[in-house]
Amino acid sequence: MAAVDEKTASAHLAADAREHLVGCPLCGDASSTSKWRVGCSDRLHGAVAGEFHYRRCRSCGVKFLSDRLHEQQVSLLYPDDYRPYAPDDMRQAIAPAPSLVIRALARGPLYRMASLVQRVLEKRWPDRLGTELRIVYRAPQPGFQLLDFGCGSPSFLNEARQGGWQTIGADFNLQVVDAVRAAGHQGEVVDDAFWPRFPDSSVHRVRMNHVLEHLYDPLRTLTEIRRVLHPDGILHIAVPNPASFGSWIFRSRWFDLDCPRHVVFFSPKHLCTLLREVGWEEVHLVHQLETRV
Repeated sequence: MAAVDEKTASAHLAADAREHLVGCPLCGDASSTSKWRVGCSDRLHGAVAGEFHYRRCRSCGVKFLSDRLHEQQVSLLYPDDYRPYAPDDMRQAIAPAPSLVIRALARGPLYRMASLVQRVLEKRWPDRLGTELRIVYRAPQPGFQLLDFGCGSPSFLNEARQGGWQTIGADFNLQVVDAVRAAGHQGEVVDDAFWPRFPDSSVHRVRMNHVLEHLYDPLRTLTEIRRVLHPDGILHIAVPNPASFGSWIFRSRWFDLDCPRHVVFFSPKHLCTLLREVGWEEVHLVHQLETRV
């Protein structure tokens, strides 16, 4: 039998472990989906071989990965050098080297056009994100808890603790949770017993920073967050926008496609609709402008 290196073995295992969705993972409709994008490869980590097919649900508007890994194999997609796991001062050092195509774009007219569009948009619509986040995470009353769901490194939790929050970091990666606990925060492993550990209305802030697009059952997660969140609490979600200028221009090479880790995409309109259906009466939408290829 021919020897294979570890990366090749992982790629073969991942290919065998894919599940092919017949219908939308959010609303379950199997009769009205259509092709949306084809991701050419796992360009960030090369953990899985082959193409990845995304479909659009015409019923609820969600875009989803139709040939995703089985959930028990998802850990293959998040190696130790996955950037959100690293401290802020190390993330640039472990960033993957840009491909020849990306380097060409960075020097070419397409990238310059995208930068020009961003400057125009920033002038027309000044960035409100910083102002909004200062309001969301302003100094709390004593005893108020903040849950960073899908926290990655404890960098944000460290800042939140300095601001007066009782901090909880949750992640499915055991090493990440150990790092959160070592930094002095409450660390929780996201498993089947995770949500029952939280009483109703016990948390005042929940942060999901680029997490929702990774979840296999986002509706259940949002429903549980609604349960544990205090009536005066706030949920902060950041997600990539599949209706953005960058998505439209770069299509299968859109940076935030990040296949096969990103399994579901919500447009701003559809995300706001979903949140209201789950029970949020007040939803504020803020766009973050950035140029990435």
